[in-house]
Amino acid sequence: MQLYSKISGIGSYVPENVVSNHMLEQTLDTSHEWIVARTGIEERRISSDVESSAYMAIEAARKAIETAGISLEEIDMVVVGTTTSTYVMPSTACEVAAGLGISGATAFDVAAACSGFIYAVSVADKFIRCGEARCVLTIGVDRYSRLCNPEDRNTSILFGDGAGAAIIKLSDTPGIEYTELGSDGGKSNILTVKNKERLPYIKEGDNAYLQMDGQDVFKSAVSKFVELIERVQIKKGIHMDDIDMLIPHQANIRIINSVAKRYKLPQAKVFLNVQKYGNTSAASVVLALDEAMQSGQVKEGSRVLMIAFGGGLTWGSVLATL
Repeated sequence: MQLYSKISGIGSYVPENVVSNHMLEQTLDTSHEWIVARTGIEERRISSDVESSAYMAIEAARKAIETAGISLEEIDMVVVGTTTSTYVMPSTACEVAAGLGISGATAFDVAAACSGFIYAVSVADKFIRCGEARCVLTIGVDRYSRLCNPEDRNTSILFGDGAGAAIIKLSDTPGIEYTELGSDGGKSNILTVKNKERLPYIKEGDNAYLQMDGQDVFKSAVSKFVELIERVQIKKGIHMDDIDMLIPHQANIRIINSVAKRYKLPQAKVFLNVQKYGNTSAASVVLALDEAMQSGQVKEGSRVLMIAFGGGLTWGSVLATL
């Protein structure tokens, strides 16, 4: 008997604190016009001290569970895509499970930067297809505002905080049709964040803020997005006309527009919310998916292609009928 997995509920959470470009003008050598022209970002949400990755993930998960109409007892696995865990251990997934009151479920984090949610969904899909799980809570969450140097205009303008969650369930009919993951550790130097060494090994002046070669990241992201789209078209024998909505990682509007232009995709078929949230890393794709569904631009039965690219380097895609 063929087993399938399907997305059955979505939820998201963003902090209340809004930081606009005009606010950043007060502390950085930048302007609203400069930021919008180069990134498309107008504002972003910044987490408070109490809004940890686990806190935001739990809030998003509660909404996804409610949307899916399931009980906590049905969840047998929690997979969290994040690179901003509060602790080395426990994992954010274990924090989430405890916070929701789930006991006994498999729980672990996936560290794939901005591709984290795509990785989590792919893992959930495989566990369900092989009969090892029936209902998986997948989450993408990050708070990169804590990783960026507030005095660095090249990085601090880009990132915001947030979380998104999806319930992936065993299904009699196809839902998640195809997933693909990839990485290239040989190019890891273009987007990195260092861990601070613990005492007594802290090095004076050690820079643990996010470091990024923006130009190389831009070129690599466009190249990988195109490659992911080409591969899903070939492997599934489809054309982009067969897709109702492309939901790309919301990192930079110029990356997204470059890909849309290559495939002659109309604006109505490429979802955008980077202007409101900036780059929320692992939360980006699922946050966009939730908003697309809330706005009615994506509905039950819609066929969506989600693609992401992040530090590692990592990348991935999910083709799914909702």
